[in-house]
Amino acid sequence: MIKKLLFAAVLAICFTSCKKDSSVNPVAEIPIATSDIIVPAGFKWESSRTITFNVSIYDAKFQGVFHLVGIYAGDPAAGGAVIAKGSATTIASFKSKLYISNQIKQVYIVITAPDNTKVTKVVNLDSGNIDVSIGN
Repeated sequence: MIKKLLFAAVLAICFTSCKKDSSVNPVAEIPIATSDIIVPAGFKWESSRTITFNVSIYDAKFQGVFHLVGIYAGDPAAGGAVIAKGSATTIASFKSKLYISNQIKQVYIVITAPDNTKVTKVVNLDSGNIDVSIGN
């Protein structure tokens, strides 16, 4: 008898808790066509941009010797990704043209000398041409 009453109570709770509230009116979504979008003047649909890097080095200890140049999208000590790598001397600079996401606002440029000493410089990407001089 107790099982029947318990079963009846569970059924009553299930049926009464599933009532739909008719007083709530869902907001009708109006589909928008791409032709209805108004784009402000000067808006660019690009999510990336081209940036030209010119990295020159100065080093009194290793003049005329190749230095490794690395450009990173994040802090290399924290595992930042390499986006460009090359070499430069005190005579010839490292040049690179990169197509970079607009979300990247700064890069880390690391110069590694022949004796494995490193110099890191954080550069803000404020323009399309980045000229940097780094050294010991």
